[in-house]
Amino acid sequence: MGRPDLPTLNGKLSLARLRRTHDSQDNPIVPSRGVHAATELRPYLSAPTPSVETDRSADGVTQFETLLSWA
Repeated sequence: MGRPDLPTLNGKLSLARLRRTHDSQDNPIVPSRGVHAATELRPYLSAPTPSVETDRSADGVTQFETLLSWA
């Protein structure tokens, strides 16, 4: 389904994922001290292409995300 005015995509999505997590909090529900850090790196190896001409490309796209909480 989806919106009829959006182009269709052709191809596969392929990516690698590297994740590192560190947790030194003293309680998983309500911590009173410690650090929780999660870092993820996602390089996209291939992505679907639209059925219409566009200037956008997923070539060389890499996402990096860090989540941090401390008490």
